[in-house]
Amino acid sequence: MSEQAPTRIYEKDRATFERLRSLPIDQLLKQPVDALPLAVRAMSYCTKKNIATIGQLAKARKADMLKARNMGRRTVLHIEAYLGHLGLGLNGKLAAEVPAPIKPAYARGAHDMKLNIMAQLAALNAPNELVLAISSMDIPTEGE
Repeated sequence: MSEQAPTRIYEKDRATFERLRSLPIDQLLKQPVDALPLAVRAMSYCTKKNIATIGQLAKARKADMLKARNMGRRTVLHIEAYLGHLGLGLNGKLAAEVPAPIKPAYARGAHDMKLNIMAQLAALNAPNELVLAISSMDIPTEGE
C-alpha cells in the first residue's frame, strides 16, 4: 500500500481551502480544526488530544502523532499535506513551500512576495513574532 499523502485539493474542498488561505495567519491559526476536511482517524486524534484549532494542530509533533493509537504514516502525511496547502507544517513550523495564493491579479505579486519572505524566514528558524509581523502587513488594493 502506498504511503503517499494527497497532493492536490479535491474539488469539493477547494472553497474551504480558498477561504482559509485568504485569512491572515493569526486568524487562520484560530480557526477550528474541523474546518479542515481531515480523515476520521485524524479527527479522532485531534479529539483525543484536545486539539481544537488549526494552530494547535500545527504545533503537534509528528513523532507524537506516529506513537498515537490508530495513527499511521499515511494519516500523518494526510495532515501534513493539508497543513502544507495552508502554508503551515507540523511542529509549529511554516511549510517549506508556500502554496500559490488565491488573490486578485493585481495583488498576486505582492502576496507572493510576502509568502516567500515568510517561508524563507521560517526556513531560517526566524522568531515567530517576525513571521507574524510580516503576515499582518497589508497588501495594496487595485486603487492604491
